[in-house]
Amino acid sequence: MKTIPSPEGGCVLVVDDDERNRILLSDVLAARGYRVLTAENGEEALRLVNEEAPDAVLLDIMMPGIDGIEVCRRIRRNEEAAMLPIIMVTALSEREPRVRSIAAGADDFLTKPIDPAEVALRVRNAVHRKHLMDALRKSLEEQRHLERLRDDLVHMLVHDLRSPLVGMLAFLDLLESGELDEATRRDVGAIKTAARNLTEMISSILDVSRLEAGRMPLHREPCNPADLVEAALQRLGRRAASPAVKVDVAAQAGGVECDRQLVERVIINLLANAVKYTPKDKSVLVRVRPAADGLRFEVEDAGPGVPPEMRERIFDKFGQVETRREGRARYSTGLGLTFCKLAVEAHDGKIGVDSAVGRGSTFWFVLPATGRNAP
Repeated sequence: MKTIPSPEGGCVLVVDDDERNRILLSDVLAARGYRVLTAENGEEALRLVNEEAPDAVLLDIMMPGIDGIEVCRRIRRNEEAAMLPIIMVTALSEREPRVRSIAAGADDFLTKPIDPAEVALRVRNAVHRKHLMDALRKSLEEQRHLERLRDDLVHMLVHDLRSPLVGMLAFLDLLESGELDEATRRDVGAIKTAARNLTEMISSILDVSRLEAGRMPLHREPCNPADLVEAALQRLGRRAASPAVKVDVAAQAGGVECDRQLVERVIINLLANAVKYTPKDKSVLVRVRPAADGLRFEVEDAGPGVPPEMRERIFDKFGQVETRREGRARYSTGLGLTFCKLAVEAHDGKIGVDSAVGRGSTFWFVLPATGRNAP
């Protein structure tokens, strides 16, 4: 008989109430380098699955007490062993036991009397698949660990950066309250604006991380869309003066139940981008309209537009999208838009952009209307 070696080795559990079958299968597998465990009933098989964590199971269907199909079903309910390859071994030719085995979660079948070469091939494939799944699971666990380390580092940096910025703004307020000439007052105002922008960026980093992890609770309350837009414009201040921002809230636009602060920040981010890319002799338009699936907010700019291949990428965290304005390349970190996407989706809403290169963009998001998404 030609020997088919196991490429990785591994542990195989053989479950059969017939000792002769257990010995035969054990000999076939041991000769190919596998460590073989045996069980003569379902209870012992379930115990060995928990204690030994085999790489594959050869499971007889017909056994007294707990039959093979029930053993298979219980293994699949075990979170630790749910992906364990299970090969059913049966002398039955009827269709019904096979269908029940598949429904219980069986991966493959072997028919008695067994063919040693077939056993070796099917077990080799099953064990190889289990090793690949284990490697993938380990890789995912390592990735999650690295992401946790990254998030912890981000949180530490955010908190360490926020304190000196708060102090800087306080000293700038104190300086601004004194007697300053006009040029110095403008310079202090510019520094304050830059410090506030940096503070907002730091807050966005922290909030994006919290939204991604599902650790930011939403404080929903009934909100008037016109009030949300007005509050966003007030927080933008002089940045909304040039280019001008026009507001058009439809009279029939209803209310929304949302986290007021988060949605205001979404509008602020979209408005800030629109103002940044719109020439000063043009205007930015904010529209609010009822939609079939809720309330639609739109921010329309007169900027360079977003190429079709970039319209999804522009919402990626730290993604860079190149645009052109006045012959210069500009890049968006995507952090603000990532926050917008996560905040809107946390409300069970949708966000996107409609754009034509050279003719501006319309960033939009839809929130479920009042009564459709209760707090």
